[in-house]
Amino acid sequence: MSSISAGTTSTTALVSTADTTGALDLKTGASSVTGLSISSAQAVTIPGTLGVTGAVTAGSISAPAGSSTINNLTVTGTFSASGVGGNYALNAYGSPATWTKPANLKAVKVTVVGSGGSGGNSGQAAPGPFGWSGGGGGGGGGAAIYYAPAPSIPGPVAITAGPGTNSFGALASATAGSNGSPGTSVSGGAGGLGSNGTLNIRGGGGGSGAGNANSPGTPSAGSGGAGGNSILGGGGAGSGGAGNAGGSYGGGGSGGGGSGPSGAAGANGVVIVEEFY
Repeated sequence: MSSISAGTTSTTALVSTADTTGALDLKTGASSVTGLSISSAQAVTIPGTLGVTGAVTAGSISAPAGSSTINNLTVTGTFSASGVGGNYALNAYGSPATWTKPANLKAVKVTVVGSGGSGGNSGQAAPGPFGWSGGGGGGGGGAAIYYAPAPSIPGPVAITAGPGTNSFGALASATAGSNGSPGTSVSGGAGGLGSNGTLNIRGGGGGSGAGNANSPGTPSAGSGGAGGNSILGGGGAGSGGAGNAGGSYGGGGSGGGGSGPSGAAGANGVVIVEEFY
């Protein structure tokens, strides 16, 4: 038993025919139908373009056999179909929180980024052909990308986000980048590490500070090393003066340069949860 109703059609807008197999075919002669409701125990096929300006309600919609796409479906009003997915939500956490799995979730993708390391302070180099050396840049935060279908995700998940190591429960974690060394050793900090994710990524290392060989033994300015990038970028640029802070999220701060300026702090990490329905 099948029933079809449309709010407004012309005399040629909606024609129904039943073939010998019992399938119900709909063919439209007009450009649009205002409001369409189909209740059918049999398959419903719309071979041409169907424009609907009102509400459409369907238990499920399937692509043609052998195809993964549905062409010529135009809806300018409300569309509701229990068998069709496509909704999406993104939440970014910069501080501790608890994530609760929605009842109708199909899958989740989580990106965890650790915080960036701080740049080292400028300092006078050990005896040699250098004056004041710049500090090393801080390393970028590591990253872990975790993907899973909804049934395999546990109940409420504790999120750790902000400075230091960031994590999505025990499912994915990323450590912070190391701090850059002061100007007496000038090496940059190592990048952080991701763990337990579907994909784990090391953050970029901080750049080394540099001295000034043109003025040996005098307090001439050196250059601070650049901060390392996280998966989202953000490393602070190297400087001949005070360091530049790391950018969000997880970028390392650059080292200080010259006779005394301080290195800059790295940026906090983040946990990004993408929900697919």
